[in-house]
Amino acid sequence: MNHTRIHLFLLLALLLTACQGINSPSQPRIKLTDCTVYGVSAQCGKYSVYENRTAQTGRQIELNIVLLPASGNQRQADPFFYFAGGPGGVAAAYAPPFLKELSELNQERDIVLVDQRGAGGSYPLPCPPLEGAASNAANKLTAYYNACVEGLDADIRWYTTKTYVDDVYDVRQALGYDKINIAGESYGGTVVQVYLNEHPETVRTATMLRSTLLAYPILEHFADSSQRALDLVFQRCAQDLACHKAFPALKDEFSALQAQVEKGPVLTSLWDAATASRIVVTADMFSSVIHYMLMGADTAAGIPRLIHRAVVANGWEAIGKFYIQQIKPLQSIALQQGMSINILCTEPWARYQPEQVAQNSKGSYFSAAQVAQAQLFAQFCTTLPAPGPEAMYAAPRPEDAPVLVLNTNEDPQNPPANVADIAHLYPNSLVLIEPYRGHYITDWSCTRDLLTDFIQASDVKAVKPDCLQEITPIPFDVNP
Repeated sequence: MNHTRIHLFLLLALLLTACQGINSPSQPRIKLTDCTVYGVSAQCGKYSVYENRTAQTGRQIELNIVLLPASGNQRQADPFFYFAGGPGGVAAAYAPPFLKELSELNQERDIVLVDQRGAGGSYPLPCPPLEGAASNAANKLTAYYNACVEGLDADIRWYTTKTYVDDVYDVRQALGYDKINIAGESYGGTVVQVYLNEHPETVRTATMLRSTLLAYPILEHFADSSQRALDLVFQRCAQDLACHKAFPALKDEFSALQAQVEKGPVLTSLWDAATASRIVVTADMFSSVIHYMLMGADTAAGIPRLIHRAVVANGWEAIGKFYIQQIKPLQSIALQQGMSINILCTEPWARYQPEQVAQNSKGSYFSAAQVAQAQLFAQFCTTLPAPGPEAMYAAPRPEDAPVLVLNTNEDPQNPPANVADIAHLYPNSLVLIEPYRGHYITDWSCTRDLLTDFIQASDVKAVKPDCLQEITPIPFDVNP
């Protein structure tokens, strides 16, 4: 898995050069300076906004801005703004891959990355490290978040998706831009929709990557979406000569593993230095490993072998190792961000009713884990302070801006069904489905071409999806 997880002094002449060609009623009000971000050259700046955007008084917070200036001579007036996933992802961290993968787009357009308030370099709201069993005990987790919120030098009610898009609207104006092209991946696609909903007059194009419509209850369908992705992997293995020969009883072996781990935790020979004990694989850990492996096409290709080895060679160590090295750090990052938990607990798109999860997840390997997590959220989310209506986005309404959606067929979180009802909301939209891929982008080539063509033309009809036909499955790992 390779996902992805993290000033002020410029000469007036350079500033004017950077803004040359912008069609705007005002001069830029943000000073940018040359900087190095995650190892690449860029321009950086800070912009102060009020935490309480309605009152426009009190605490001010600084937003972190990274700009990759257009590299060519034909600079266009409309830049490219990108929103990270999460909630809690760091937009600035996309500077290195974008400088490489979106070089053609960047020839004509600035790329602007604004860290979301409460994350990255924009007044982050970290909670202290989560110790011991607190991550698995509802009462301890509730106390943990209550203590975290009380200890933050912030009014957490103002760290929402709505306030983020309003911040970006201000940054856009302060940089001297009029119309902008917006795009985002996963939760970033949620941000795209909220921005389009709140500030449609400033949007030239909108792109959602591996995302879900605001009205679709994504969290309540995590279990059944993940089961669908797993079924597709099993189906492809059965149809692949090498995979089927190596693992002819894959479904039966998976069922046997489930039954074993549901009887009780499986002790491994691995040592966890953090807990000073040997690692045990629980039912929740096992299902989490399968789900996270499905997130990337490269790791999904290793699922059949992982299952087989656990059955025939008692190879539970690989499952425990994947959890400790890949999943646990990501969970810590997500759990220890005040902004992230506030959004997940309070926003309509993130509704997570345990009863609905149980109903949707019948027959899914991920059911028990997701029902338990929904119950956990139901307990501790009620103790957090609720944002006022001015910090929450309005109900989605139809917009005519051109919208491109690039989802994947084997995404365990954002499958094609999550955007199937898009036409009534965005009539000028196009949905393209990338085959054989999961949630994480393992190869930018097709996505890059589709995104660049769309933004250059500002027309979904100009997008030629030929590259989708060239995508092939990542070979299964059939080593003994």
